[in-house]
Amino acid sequence: MMLRKYGSVGLCALLATPLAAQDVTTQTIAFDADTAAITQSARADLTRLGPLAARPDGCGAVCLAPTFVAPGIATVAEPEVIRFLGQAVATEGGLLIDARQRTDRDGGAIAGSTNIPVAVLAPDNPYRIDILMALGAQRTANALNFDNVPPVMIYDGGPADGQAAALVDALLAAGYPADRISYYRGGMLVWVALGLSVVETAS
Repeated sequence: MMLRKYGSVGLCALLATPLAAQDVTTQTIAFDADTAAITQSARADLTRLGPLAARPDGCGAVCLAPTFVAPGIATVAEPEVIRFLGQAVATEGGLLIDARQRTDRDGGAIAGSTNIPVAVLAPDNPYRIDILMALGAQRTANALNFDNVPPVMIYDGGPADGQAAALVDALLAAGYPADRISYYRGGMLVWVALGLSVVETAS
């Protein structure tokens, strides 16, 4: 996928643009040859919501994702996700990233999102540089240059899941600019609880 340059000023303006509540149920977004309608049902899909509400393995007494991941990282809610899909992802100017492992995605995903689990950016992954370059980084003599990378918005299973926060940390550690990263803390749990539509994922 070729990504158009979408600078940090553009990302801030995009996230700050108001989205009327009634617009949530009328968004039809074109991704390449496909279109996806973001709709809102009056009731949550309990078959999807139940597994998402289960606490992840390894949770302690309290299992809550941070509200703010790191300095400079915007934490966003559903209207910003929908706006980002329509104005950045659909124009190939940004990526909505699902940070969950493939096995966590059986309940579906947000339309237009790309799956990049945090494990693929581990320092010991031999393909880590290739993945960062696929995101728009350019190889220089001694390092990677992130001047022209697109904005990314990252989500996971929801407020009890730490995979999105971990992916944000991994991107920052690699050199991805904080002002081109945003974090949807609500994730799939809140998305589904609000009755917003999801797409099936390949197993």
